[in-house]
Amino acid sequence: MIYILICLVSLVDGIKAGFEFDGRKSFEHKFDVDPFGFWGSLSWTRMYDHPNFYNKTFGVFDFYHVSDDVVKYGYLLSGFLMCFINWKMILIVIILSIVFKIIGMAWIRKQKRDENT
Repeated sequence: MIYILICLVSLVDGIKAGFEFDGRKSFEHKFDVDPFGFWGSLSWTRMYDHPNFYNKTFGVFDFYHVSDDVVKYGYLLSGFLMCFINWKMILIVIILSIVFKIIGMAWIRKQKRDENT
């Protein structure tokens, strides 16, 4: 269970890091999404449109803020669960975390190819 959790959290962490490197426009470049939508670079402007429970408590309900919460609580839970495993398994968890963060970052930063090339 901890292996799956750390892989998913690290993948989300890598995607979030790559998303930031690209000026939060990765999904716009890759999938042509609306800049003001959940995946867009200007989604933070929706915070002022309708302040709901999520906005007041965690921030805007968009990819960046939701992924930030997933990463934070996922790593905390993984760290807690690592208290119950031996040191060899901890090395596996660390390696998986590094590999899946790299995979996530590489995936999000790879731009959509132009149809003419």
